Amino acid sequence: MTSLVLVQSLAAVPLEQLEVLLLLRRTDAGRLVVLADLGAEIDRVLRRPQEIYSVPSRRFEELMAYALSESGYEDVQLTSQTRDGGYDIEAIRRGPTRQRLIVECKRYDHTHKVGRPILDALLGVLTREKANQALLAATSSFSRDALELFQQEPWRLQGMDFENVMKLLRQARGIRSN
Repeated sequence: MTSLVLVQSLAAVPLEQLEVLLLLRRTDAGRLVVLADLGAEIDRVLRRPQEIYSVPSRRFEELMAYALSESGYEDVQLTSQTRDGGYDIEAIRRGPTRQRLIVECKRYDHTHKVGRPILDALLGVLTREKANQALLAATSSFSRDALELFQQEPWRLQGMDFENVMKLLRQARGIRSN
């Protein structure tokens, strides 16, 4: 779990250290914006999981980025809101080997299944970006065709449905799943 260090003046802290302490987002204008501690918002969603459907799409992306940063990815960056290149989050994990994960987030209604065309597009982005793996995180579920594609591409493509999104959020908050 990442620890949070409080600082009197953020201006006195080098940017490289801030990026370790805080989840930052660069706006389209190039300005860095510090995202609020998303832990409280995650706690709210975990208390009432249906709240995830009222979260704006961009906030869902931010929640997922926060959860990934809490789960061991060192460098987690949100792409710009528009013209994002086909993915919403880039996450890097270092270790004996380096892993670059690209994540596409879909905050859909629970009745809207994610289909094969979105996953085919994400595989194309994965190839273009030369990442190791792609993840599609959704607040709904996946169609039969999508599930078949996950089985065909188990090392390159992963899917995270509503239940697994909630599991990741619980892990980010240090809550053990049953």
